[in-house]
Amino acid sequence: MRKSGVDFEARILGEGPERKTLNALHRSLGLEERVRFVGHVDQSEVWKTLEWADVLLHMGIVAPSGDRDGLPNVIPEAMAAGTVVVTSPHAATTEAIADGRTGFVRPVAQPEQWVDILIQIAGNDELVDQVREAARQWTEQCFDAHLNAAILHACYMEAAKS
Repeated sequence: MRKSGVDFEARILGEGPERKTLNALHRSLGLEERVRFVGHVDQSEVWKTLEWADVLLHMGIVAPSGDRDGLPNVIPEAMAAGTVVVTSPHAATTEAIADGRTGFVRPVAQPEQWVDILIQIAGNDELVDQVREAARQWTEQCFDAHLNAAILHACYMEAAKS
């Protein structure tokens, strides 16, 4: 993004085993002014960060062991908060993110495509508004705990009749 002249600020929340490696890379690339590692935060701070952010980038990959994420909660949380999501096609992210409709999907190994979509988002308020609305509708229809619990309860009740 910096090479493309895109002005940005990023916050990375959470901890993990790669933190030391990422800190070293962060310093070697001179990203201290642009990228801040926040560390572990409570849920209220996650929501504050989603309110601050224009875009959530989720670059999920398939581990060498074949392990991958399901649908990370942060994606529907971001969608509900009105934060546009750009994600990779790995894991179950595409259950929620339909490219160009509820967010955007780009291959991890092609960073120029990520930069291109971020530039497109920055310059197209109408597209952003459409994506935010569709994302919000998806979360209301598919990620509502009360609705899902009621559906599950109905399935149990039906099974109990058998």
